[in-house]
Amino acid sequence: MFLRAIIYYIDSYFDQNVILYQTISYFDFQNIESLTWNQVIKCVDLLKIKGLNEDCLFDEFTNIKSTLKIMHRKTKKRSKKSN
Repeated sequence: MFLRAIIYYIDSYFDQNVILYQTISYFDFQNIESLTWNQVIKCVDLLKIKGLNEDCLFDEFTNIKSTLKIMHRKTKKRSKKSN
């Protein structure tokens, strides 16, 4: 009986938050390069961030994506040189 109660509690907790977990999983460090603007907006909508300037957020998003691409290219070049 006790274990059923625990399992029920865990299931209900995760069922309530499954959308949140799926949405924030987009920001996983390993997948950050494949992050899309739609995924960012989905997260913003879910978190209901008040007063957020989407234009500024988009600028930040594109700057971060560009920086990551540059870093990725530099890492590839360094790894090729060391081989």
